[in-house]
Amino acid sequence: MTRTRTLGTLAAVVGFLAFVEFTSGVLQGYYTPMLSDIARHLGIHDADVNWLEGTQLMLSALVVPAFAKLGDMVGHKRMLLISTALAAAELVGRLGRAGIHVRRFAREPHWLRFGLPADDSAFKRVEAALS
Repeated sequence: MTRTRTLGTLAAVVGFLAFVEFTSGVLQGYYTPMLSDIARHLGIHDADVNWLEGTQLMLSALVVPAFAKLGDMVGHKRMLLISTALAAAELVGRLGRAGIHVRRFAREPHWLRFGLPADDSAFKRVEAALS
């Protein structure tokens, strides 16, 4: 029973990380080249877009080595769990602020339970919270 639970937890974490990598690839491959078109459509000046991209790159350059060093100090697996937990907490918080409540399954604490929206307006609220 414990081995099955461990494999289920491992599968959930690996699935989540695969999703994050896929999303990252989509953002880097499609979003970044379209950023100037999006800015032009929204009436944002190119200089402001450059500040956004520069800030994002600088933050990455600062955070990635810090997380790597923390991984060396406390363990890479622990840092992976911490970063995954922080991302999940942010998602749960964002959904909660939109009035969408999630909770853990009692038997599988690494799974989240979402209530199904009752109508189209509720689905739109979920969609807005996740976008």
